[in-house]
Amino acid sequence: IDKIRAITKEQWDVVHAGQTTRGHHTIEEVCELYLGQKGRRILMKTATDNIAALLCFLRIALRLKDNDQALALSTTVLTADLVKTFQDNHTRVGSGKTEQAARRSANFKLSHARAVFAKFLLADNLYPNLPDISGFLNVRKLPAVPEVFRFELIDEWCQKIFANMHDLRESDPAAYLFLRLGAGTGLRSREISEALNSWIVGPKGKRMIYVQPTETWIPKGRKIRKIPLGEDIYHDIIALTDGSDWIIPAATTNERNAGVPVRLSAWMKELGWPFKKKVHELRKWFGAQVATQTKSLFDCQRVLGHASHETTNQYYADIVKPPEFTITMDTGGIEPQEPEQKLAVNN
Repeated sequence: IDKIRAITKEQWDVVHAGQTTRGHHTIEEVCELYLGQKGRRILMKTATDNIAALLCFLRIALRLKDNDQALALSTTVLTADLVKTFQDNHTRVGSGKTEQAARRSANFKLSHARAVFAKFLLADNLYPNLPDISGFLNVRKLPAVPEVFRFELIDEWCQKIFANMHDLRESDPAAYLFLRLGAGTGLRSREISEALNSWIVGPKGKRMIYVQPTETWIPKGRKIRKIPLGEDIYHDIIALTDGSDWIIPAATTNERNAGVPVRLSAWMKELGWPFKKKVHELRKWFGAQVATQTKSLFDCQRVLGHASHETTNQYYADIVKPPEFTITMDTGGIEPQEPEQKLAVNN
């Protein structure tokens, strides 16, 4: 049975005395297998980014000089201890980053490195000779200070942006439609770039955007979901379409994937947008609207496509149900005094 499995999969080392001797893949072999899936399941750029992150992870963890040394390693090096060594070494790198920024960067690299061994690839038994790498896959990330979501301030600036959308539509229809989809459906920037006209499903009044994989791309976290599509946004899509398969009109594929969000970010910056993130903040604004109207963190997570409920809780828990309580204390007969009227300054 082992012989037949090995021959049909073309992944075997040595057959001796009727049995398959199981060895271990090198990192280079794993990378080649992973890249071999590009036409069927994953985008080439995403694949190469993940492999680059894996090699970077190994270089930092083992203090290697170049990628050739990392590629020659056996997969047996992928252990929980190696992850912890990588985290210690990365946070000590003096690249001008703060400790919190170094932690976020370490978590980012680790996530992409692990993506090479994604669960759906392991389920296909592409790596039959792998050692137990559960430790490498399951070590917790470094705790990092979460970003503060200031809904009131973002809402104020979004209203200023929306007030100038007419001018944007006249000057750059693609960027205008990009803004409409970001704020009106909560799609990620890459999802908007990859959105196809075939994603629009449902009858009038109940139209949805059906986020799903394409031949060359899969959604972040492989989250397939449906999002309500307003009639006004739908009419904008119909009016501004360029007749291609994609929703966003563009002259070339490169412009569709990169040029449009860059131009939209520049336009927002010209209007005085104060936040470091630009297009992605529109998604947060949309999530806040969903949280406010549905009062459901589950609905919010489902529409936004968050892989973890912790992400949803971080930004929208207080919006869905702010804490309401009153604390009274026995002051022993002391009469409360009226507080002095002072101007409160919020830093």
